[in-house]
Amino acid sequence: MVRCISIFIFALLLVGCKNRINSGDFNDRHSETYIKQRIDSIYSRFNNPTYEKKGKRIIDYRYNYDSAFCSSHYKELMSKAIELMDDEEDIILEHDHWTNSQDPEDFTYEIKKIENITDSTAIVVLNANKWGDNYLVTLCLHFERDDWFVEDFITKYGFKSEKAYLNDYIKKHSSK
Repeated sequence: MVRCISIFIFALLLVGCKNRINSGDFNDRHSETYIKQRIDSIYSRFNNPTYEKKGKRIIDYRYNYDSAFCSSHYKELMSKAIELMDDEEDIILEHDHWTNSQDPEDFTYEIKKIENITDSTAIVVLNANKWGDNYLVTLCLHFERDDWFVEDFITKYGFKSEKAYLNDYIKKHSSK
């Protein structure tokens, strides 16, 4: 009798765990809908902007978007590159990689496509517009810490990988 009850309880636990795995949060967070919501939350400062009296968009730079929304690997690369800067005048990036522009005040976007979704990666292409200039912003995402984080930014200029640029910068400055 005890053995039958034990088997019954084990079967209930097994069914409960299986249902949670199959219909749980993992699959939801790997859907295009969830990834779109994640990107919209990352870019929320552009979706609901505030403006000063003259009509210029106010961007709050006090919040560290890289720290909040970039992958651990990307942040490690950026930290290494910053450590290797020659002096205070050295510039690693000459643009805001979130907008692929120098002045993000007039930046708008819409998600063009989400593709190549795997258990750990996805690619998001944004149609971006800044002062009437239409261009693409490509984000390579990595799934870690139970959510999607930006692993790489592909620039609009020659479609170059920012991660590759950081690796080259580190290699060049490490040999000095």
